Amino acid sequence: MGHNDTIFAGYPVHLEFEATDNDLLNNYRVTIHAESDHHKSSVLDAMHWEFDSTFREINGVKNYTVHHHAIHVPANALTGDYHFHLIVADRSGNTTAVEKDITLAPAEAYHGDEHGK
Repeated sequence: MGHNDTIFAGYPVHLEFEATDNDLLNNYRVTIHAESDHHKSSVLDAMHWEFDSTFREINGVKNYTVHHHAIHVPANALTGDYHFHLIVADRSGNTTAVEKDITLAPAEAYHGDEHGK
């Protein structure tokens, strides 16, 4: 992820990583949720933006550079602290996971670069 682990309301997420395996790769799953979504303790928590999708373009290869902007953050997404999870799976069922704390910032904070709109 670019932008110093910050994503922006109304802009796509820049996702880039290298997936490699000694077996054949299968898929990767990306989930993004608000930090407080672990407990859903209030109405405000339930209104935070969430993303959960499995991508399959790595299926059947041993090495793949993922680089896309296919995750679009809604312009009205609530800003704040979020968690980013990436799980890569191979065809044997083995998985590798990466988790990051990220910030969802308002659109006004976006200064533009080659990975934006």
